[in-house]
Amino acid sequence: WAVNTVSGLNIISKTNTAITIRIYGYGGAGTFNGGAINWQLDDVTINVSLVNTANYRTKATGNFSSAATWQYNSVGATWLNASSAPTNKNSISVLHSLTMDQDFSVASGKSFTIGTGGSLTINAGKTLDVQSGGTADFGGYAVTVKSTASGSGAIGKILGTLSNASNVTVERYIPANSSRAWRFLAVPTTGSQTIYEAWQENGAPLVSNGYGTIITKSGANPATNGYDVSSGAPSIKDFYNQTTNVWSNTISSTKTTPIQTDGGYFLFVRGDRGKGVSSNNSDVNATTLRTNGTLKQGAITSATVGAGRYVPLGNPYASAIAFDQLTRSGGVDASFYIWDSKIIQGANLGAYQTFAAVNGYVPTPGGGSFSGASTTIESGQAFFVHATGSAGDVTFNESAKIASTTNRGFRPVTPSNLSKLVKLTTKLFGTESDIVLDGNDVVFDSKYANAVNSNDAFKLSNPIENIGIASNNEVLAVEARQPAADKDEIVFSLSNLKQQTYKLQITPQNLAAEGLTATLEDNYQKTSTALNLGEKNELEFTVDANEASAAANRFKVVFKVAKVAAPQIVIAKPAIRVSPNPVEGSNMNVQFAGKKAGSYTMRLLSNTGQVLLSQTVKHAGGNIYNHSVTLPSGIKAGTYQLEVVSPDKTRTVQKILLVN
Repeated sequence: WAVNTVSGLNIISKTNTAITIRIYGYGGAGTFNGGAINWQLDDVTINVSLVNTANYRTKATGNFSSAATWQYNSVGATWLNASSAPTNKNSISVLHSLTMDQDFSVASGKSFTIGTGGSLTINAGKTLDVQSGGTADFGGYAVTVKSTASGSGAIGKILGTLSNASNVTVERYIPANSSRAWRFLAVPTTGSQTIYEAWQENGAPLVSNGYGTIITKSGANPATNGYDVSSGAPSIKDFYNQTTNVWSNTISSTKTTPIQTDGGYFLFVRGDRGKGVSSNNSDVNATTLRTNGTLKQGAITSATVGAGRYVPLGNPYASAIAFDQLTRSGGVDASFYIWDSKIIQGANLGAYQTFAAVNGYVPTPGGGSFSGASTTIESGQAFFVHATGSAGDVTFNESAKIASTTNRGFRPVTPSNLSKLVKLTTKLFGTESDIVLDGNDVVFDSKYANAVNSNDAFKLSNPIENIGIASNNEVLAVEARQPAADKDEIVFSLSNLKQQTYKLQITPQNLAAEGLTATLEDNYQKTSTALNLGEKNELEFTVDANEASAAANRFKVVFKVAKVAAPQIVIAKPAIRVSPNPVEGSNMNVQFAGKKAGSYTMRLLSNTGQVLLSQTVKHAGGNIYNHSVTLPSGIKAGTYQLEVVSPDKTRTVQKILLVN
C-alpha cells in the first residue's frame, strides 16, 4: 500500500462558480477486474486554501497609490471601499481620472482597462508596462504621459497586449538651458494630428504658459499656412538630404501636414508660445511640446540605411531606449549621433555628439549635456545612424526600452569611468570659452584594423568648427586602429575655422609606454611639439588671413618607438622587470633582481584584461635571474601588461610595448 499526497493544485474559478472534485482509485494496471475488490480508498483528507484575488475599480478621481481612489470586489456584485491601493495581483478598471504616481506593471492573467468616464495621467518619472500574458485596454480614452523638469513618464515594455491606445498624449519637456537652440525631435504617436495642432498648440495665443513654441518661415502666410511669423529662415526642417547631408524645409503648411514621422524634425526652439522672433538668443524659457494620437508599440523596422549614408531615425516609443539593445542589420554601424543643444558657442546653437561602441559609448567631443558614457536615447529624441560597406536597417523592439530615464541629451548626466581603454582624445576649443567646439577619439587595440570599417564612427559634420580624423580618404569622429607603432600618423581634418585663436587639447589615456613618443606637427607654422603621453596637453594656434592657416590637414600626431637597450642593473632593491622594453621578436626577457627563491606566477594581459599567457617560474634566488618567455603565436604589436605574483602574494604589474 502506498500513501499518495497531492499538493499545490491550483484551481482558478470565477466568483460563485461551483467546483467539483472527483477522486478515483485504481488497482493493478489500472483496470477493475470483474467486481473483485483489488483496491481501497480510505482516510481521504482535503485541505483547501482559498485565495480570492479581488478586482479593483476607481470610485473617484485621485492618485493610484491612494486607497481613497479605489473600490474592490471579492464576492458577488458587492463593491467595497479599499483599505489599500491595488497591486499587480489585481485586475483594474479606471472609471475616473487616475494619476499614475507610482510604477505599475500589469501581470500575466491580469487586465488594466480604462472605461467610460476614465482617463489616465502617467506622472514624470513613472512607468506603466504590461508583462507577458497581461492585457491593457485604453478604450480610446485620454492617456497623458507627462514630462517635466524632473523627468519623463513612460509606457514601458509591452510584452503582453495593449489595445485601443489611440488617444495618447506624449509630452517632451524642453529645458531653457542658457540659449535658444535647435532640437532634434521624434514623434512617438501616429495619426492625423498636424504640426500646427501639436507643437503650435492649435494656434494658441502668443503668451507664455509653458506649452508649445512658435514656428516661423520666410514668406509664409500665417493665416493660410499655419506659420506663426513670416520671417527669416524656417525654424522647422523635415527633410534630410542623404547625398549632401543638408537639412531643408518642405512643409508648405503646418496646418495640413501631419506631425507623425518615423524620422525626426530639426526644430528651432525659442521657448514656449510667448517667446517670439528675436536676435537675443538668451531670451529663452522652458517649454513642453506634446503630440496626440495612436501610441507606437511593438517591433518597428526603420527605413533602409544606404551604404555610406546617414539616416535620421526617431525613437518611436513613449519610453527611453538603449541603442545597444536595438537590432542592426547589414552594414549599419555600432554608432549613433545625437544633436546636443547645450554646445553653444557664438552663433552656434548646438552640435552633434558621436557615440561609438569601440569608445565605450563615451560621447565625442563630449561636454554639453554629457559627461560620461551613454547608450540612452530619450522619448521624443531623434538620432542618426550610418552604414558602412552595405545597406541595412534598424529594428526597434519593446525589449530595448529602459525603465528609467536620465534625459541624456536634454539634461546633464552623471559621468562614468572607462579606464581600461587605450586612446587619444582631441578637443577643439575657442580660447574665450571653455565650451568644446568639436573633437575626436582614436582607440588603440590589437583586435582592430587600420582600414576604415564598421568599427569606426564616421564624422557627421557640424555647421560650425569641425576637427575629425582623416583616414583612408574618409573623415572619422572615432577611429579604431592597431596599437601605436613607429611612424604611425594621426592626421586631423579641420573645417569651418574662423580667423581667431583656438585651443587644442590632446589627452592620452593608457598610452604611456617605455620608448613610445609622440609629437604634434603643425604644417603651417612648420613646428613640432612634443606631447606628454602621460597627461593632458594644451596649445593655442591662430587662424589668420592666410588660407593655409585653416587648411584641413594643418595638424597631425606622429608616433615614434625608440629601441631601449638593456640597462646595466645595479641592485638597489628587489625588482621584477622586463628588459629590454619595448620587446622585439617572439621572446620576452623577465629579470628577477634580488628576489627571494620560490614560485612566481606570471600572466600576460591585453589592455582589455584578456589573459594571453600564464605560467609559473621557479626562481632559485640570487642577485639577477633572467627568465625567457616565449610569446603566444600570432601576438600583434601593441601595449600589454605583465602581472607577476610573488610567493608572498605581492603583485607587480608592468606595461609592455611589443614591436614586431
